[in-house]
Amino acid sequence: MIYYPLILLLLLLGPALAAIPVYFSITLWQHWSLIGICILFGISPLLLAFTGLQLAKFFGCESATITFTCPQQPWLGNVLSFMVFAHWLAFLTIPSAAVGTVGLLITLVHKTNAV
Repeated sequence: MIYYPLILLLLLLGPALAAIPVYFSITLWQHWSLIGICILFGISPLLLAFTGLQLAKFFGCESATITFTCPQQPWLGNVLSFMVFAHWLAFLTIPSAAVGTVGLLITLVHKTNAV
């Protein structure tokens, strides 16, 4: 039930960011900030996965099949398992961020050529 809105959010956030300069007059600095946000949104699942792997190594957790087990803090294994397998969300965020970034670059070029 909650998955459908989450999927729509992940798929449509990049194009929604690209639509902001079309409807509102923004400065050049704000335009570049939107491009940076769009790129960070696209790679955030990969950053989350790599951070989870480093935290697992730091806390001395071991991988057992598809879950992590931590000797001192058992609850940490579930958190790290979610973080490591968050890279599967990248198949939704990367295309969305690519569309958003291309749209933002097109409007940026159009804005700088019009000035």
